[in-house]
This record gives sequence, C-alpha cells and structure tokens, in this order.
Amino acid sequence: MKFVKLTRKSDHSAVYVNADQIVSVYPYFGRETTVVAFPGNDDCYEEVLESPESIMNLLKAEVM
Repeated sequence: MKFVKLTRKSDHSAVYVNADQIVSVYPYFGRETTVVAFPGNDDCYEEVLESPESIMNLLKAEVM
C-alpha cells in the first residue's frame, strides 16, 4: 500500500489516504476544497484542502 498525506478540511488534521483506493479527485463545486472519492456509496469520500492538481502530482510521484 502507498499512502499520500492530505489535509482534512473539517479540522485541518492530517489524513493518510491509500493511493490505490482513490476512484476520483475533483474540485468541490462552490467550495475552495477538493473531493477525494473512494469505492462504495456516496458517503465514501474525504474533503481536503489540497488542489486536485497537487493531489495528482502526489499520486504521480507515488507511481515513480
């Protein structure tokens, strides 16, 4: 497993996300945050402060 460290929006704490479990990364409409979605129902996501671009760069670094 490979984890990326992100910042949870709700309390600004660190959250370590399993990069292999990410389904999608996109801007949260109408907010200044990003959604990181996981497999499962609509409640399987984390709202983080990092931009989608910075998250994708972290994920690319994990692949190399």
